[in-house]
Amino acid sequence: MGFDKAEMEASREHWRRVFGKPAPTTAERLPTRDERIAAWAARHDPEQRVAPVTEAVLQTRAQLHVAGSAFGIGSERYAADGSRWRRVA
Repeated sequence: MGFDKAEMEASREHWRRVFGKPAPTTAERLPTRDERIAAWAARHDPEQRVAPVTEAVLQTRAQLHVAGSAFGIGSERYAADGSRWRRVA
């Protein structure tokens, strides 16, 4: 025994009336993938993500970029375990 679409819709209507539920409204159209990507890109504008450069940022950058502070050949550094390592290459 098979059910056709008309019987299934009639059954849904019957049980909707029995349980007192409202008729379904037409669902809103879901956005497409391209529309979702465009909306995301509009919310995450790269120009809005750039933080303003303050005096503290400039001082920190100056401290990080001191000439000769790079780990050059022959210089030594401490490892996480406390041992010293010499750069050879």
